[in-house]
Amino acid sequence: MMTANRHVLVLRSGYGKVYRYFEDSIVSALHNLALSSSLAPAHPLNTEALIESCRQEKPDLVLTLLGYQLDVRFFEWLQKNEIPLAVWLTEDPYMIDRSLQVLPYAKKAFTIDRQALSYYRKLGFTDTAFLPLATNPDVYKRGKQLDELASSICLVGYPYQARVDLIRFLADHLPLPITVVGEWKDISLPSHVNVVSRWVTPQDVALFYTSSRIVLNTYRSDSDPANDNSTGVKGTSLNNRTFEIASCRALQLTEYRTELHDFFSVDEIPSFRTKEELPDKIKQLLANPTDAEQAANKSYLAVTRHHTFENRLAKLLSYFPA
Repeated sequence: MMTANRHVLVLRSGYGKVYRYFEDSIVSALHNLALSSSLAPAHPLNTEALIESCRQEKPDLVLTLLGYQLDVRFFEWLQKNEIPLAVWLTEDPYMIDRSLQVLPYAKKAFTIDRQALSYYRKLGFTDTAFLPLATNPDVYKRGKQLDELASSICLVGYPYQARVDLIRFLADHLPLPITVVGEWKDISLPSHVNVVSRWVTPQDVALFYTSSRIVLNTYRSDSDPANDNSTGVKGTSLNNRTFEIASCRALQLTEYRTELHDFFSVDEIPSFRTKEELPDKIKQLLANPTDAEQAANKSYLAVTRHHTFENRLAKLLSYFPA
């Protein structure tokens, strides 16, 4: 692993909202690991400013998420000056076509999805590794339960069609308070579904999780029109919400993925495979609050021990020895 006297320059991805939280969490994790680091203030599209930041900072490693907005001239400048670039591909496999444009320039690329990793290696990109997302427990933590945010079922996220269909199905089959949080403004839903139609900060998302009896975690479809995945690589790995919900000591009911039990046991995070089985699973969890609380506590312990940004950054940096 890199030693404390070496310097990591973290570049903004150019994407806002949750990416600001990811990037700030990375810098915080590097600080907690006693490593010298800084966050470049320049926008990724400002190539000259980024080059100037590198000249001033003299980093031993440049780290960025995605890299989609970085100019080829900047990549080539890094290579010419022998400054290693680490890229964390946090939209895989959904945006894999764009990731492939960045891979040739990375000293080491890290993907959050194992199927994407397998695909990259088949194409000859051997300097790749699997590195899932994580939680920042200073942000995603159990807070005060607020009556105004309380619901039986809560789902936070963009209204991909699969999520919309799922919420409509649940609303038709369960006469329970349901809250959806995100950019759902123009989505038609039954009247007993509470819609918080805006992007919510991670700190406020944690309050929704804490105040809800069950937090649903679902995935976008591999064939969603918003994807940039022409080869159809199917995602099998976990999203960031898996770790964030657990970090809030909230009861999570997640859409099943084949790698779920590589990270969490059955009694830590319950799962579902089809929307048809979901109403009965929800009824069962609500009828057994003691079991639900035990699952939430167990998933919290697992995530805070093994799945924080500090854990991930320590792993990433192990690929760049002093």
